[in-house]
Amino acid sequence: MKRPLILGLILIFHSVSADEIDTRFLKTGELIFEASFDGEKSPAKPQWYLRKSSWKIEEGVLRGTNDGGNGPFIRLHSQAKEGPLLEDYIMKFSFKVEENPEEKKSNKHHETLSSGHRFSFGHYAAKFQWRSDIGMDLKIGHGAALEDDRFKIKKSQWYHVTAEIRGDEILVWFADGPAYFMKHDHVRTKPDGWEFFTHISETGFIDNLRVWSLADGDHSDWETTKVNIESEGRAFLSEEHPDFQTEKSK
Repeated sequence: MKRPLILGLILIFHSVSADEIDTRFLKTGELIFEASFDGEKSPAKPQWYLRKSSWKIEEGVLRGTNDGGNGPFIRLHSQAKEGPLLEDYIMKFSFKVEENPEEKKSNKHHETLSSGHRFSFGHYAAKFQWRSDIGMDLKIGHGAALEDDRFKIKKSQWYHVTAEIRGDEILVWFADGPAYFMKHDHVRTKPDGWEFFTHISETGFIDNLRVWSLADGDHSDWETTKVNIESEGRAFLSEEHPDFQTEKSK
């Protein structure tokens, strides 16, 4: 009677552990940072930077609202700026956005801001932004890499994201959603860490953010996975766009 019980416990433990570190491109090393937002009252400095916005932990979730800026903004710093992020890492996090009726009512002149919803790795190095009427818009620096109107971020819905970053390559994928792969030298310019920023008329929510170092090697099926992403039109490769500009046009 004891053997089936022990086997069952092993299977349950293995299932949970595998789910915690599920990746598609890179292999996870050690867990180097975790923010479940269960105990603290606000993000601890100097790891976090808040720009003209207020972020508070409520009911185990980090909630951000505008506070004199263009919208809720938060950054998790790299090691170069007293944060936990390595040059190469794997990150998992969950987010959602909701309308903030009071802000929307008192800031009508900001309704034309169209790029105020994004998360990025490095300040504008690799940026994933969305607009409800257009869908995802991927940028490298200030250059528009690709647009995907097939995938749209909906209000009041949680999204679960995994980012896998090594050198000039970055894979970002959504649980039960699409994956995006980018390869470009500008992705290396990510000393600022990870940023989340949404519209002035919205409230941002973040939960279950975890960061791992990398283990050696890629997953054995990565090349097949990458080909599938490319065939879906969700990849941007620098060798295919040698004249791509990362600077903001005047």
